[in-house]
Amino acid sequence: AALPDHATAHYRKGELHEHLRQLPAAAAAYRRATDLSPTFVTAHMRLGAIHTRQRDLDRAVATYRRALITLPDHPDLLNNLGTVHMMQNNFTEGIRLFNQVLAADSTDARVWNNLGTAHLRRRDYNAAQHWLKGAVERRPHDATLRIKLADAYGGAGHRDKARRQAQKALELNPDDQRAKMLLQRLR
Repeated sequence: AALPDHATAHYRKGELHEHLRQLPAAAAAYRRATDLSPTFVTAHMRLGAIHTRQRDLDRAVATYRRALITLPDHPDLLNNLGTVHMMQNNFTEGIRLFNQVLAADSTDARVWNNLGTAHLRRRDYNAAQHWLKGAVERRPHDATLRIKLADAYGGAGHRDKARRQAQKALELNPDDQRAKMLLQRLR
């Protein structure tokens, strides 16, 4: 039997296809859901995520921008769009979008992490330290954030601080191979 032509039905069909790893069919269903309901944020998010996963980054950007027309300040859409721009090495636009999210909600560790990562990739180690310290303050038990902060410290020549963060990451996750390798490099 055919599904009724409303956004939620198409969204559910997209979820099923995505679960079955039928990404083109999932994308088509999510696209239909967003056509029927332009403010259906979750459908836009899933569609953008599929395009990102398939490395069709231009289409992911277009999907998030389309959603932002009706929901211009939606933090998750802005964050995801910033992440795609980072994947395209468009750090300036990614940082601009992350700052826009942060202006609305400064408590989201994800955005602090994204800003730190952006600056780390640009080799702006001082800025990376600032943002990654903020991320660690918001999620102190996240070993990955501590490793990134250690990278920022190491890049700036602060080996002792880098070592402390890598050691803390290893305490949080004793199996973390990246923390072990980082500690070896810092000895």
